Amino acid sequence: MDREKDRKRFAELMAAMAIAVDKDVSIERVEMYFRFLQNFEIDVLEGAFHQLIKTEKIPVFPTIGKIRSLIEGEDEERIDYEANAAWSEACKLAWDQGEPTGDYLLDEAVRIAFGSWKHFGDTNPQYESADRKHFINCYKGMARKAEYRLLRPTELRKQLMENREKLSKVKDKSGVL
Repeated sequence: MDREKDRKRFAELMAAMAIAVDKDVSIERVEMYFRFLQNFEIDVLEGAFHQLIKTEKIPVFPTIGKIRSLIEGEDEERIDYEANAAWSEACKLAWDQGEPTGDYLLDEAVRIAFGSWKHFGDTNPQYESADRKHFINCYKGMARKAEYRLLRPTELRKQLMENREKLSKVKDKSGVL
């Protein structure tokens, strides 16, 4: 990601929004919006800005929160779709193999919802819709958590350092590694 190029494109988006709502936008406002929205890809931001320009009925400059909600709402729709697809995949796999797949989100959602693949589908068929809803909620929670973790490099670094320290202690104790 070219930060300066993104900053320039972002300033152009803010200028377009300013024209659309007939308001002046200060450099400070552009900088503040960029700082709070920079975790989104510039193409995603551009789509959100275009959506707001096309659909807003009252010419008011959108808040940072409104822009974030619009983008994150699209993420929520994607997660809903993925969760439903995962349920279908889990049902198919339960008949075929009934064991972990290597797909982290799918396997974790099954583990959290049912305890293990072994117990997937053990309930009475009349409760299938409740099982489906429970699984989808577990999957969505795991998907959000996985995305949140991806946005936190300091947490990843901390976990990496902790794992290195543990490995070092094991190595010192056993002398094998």
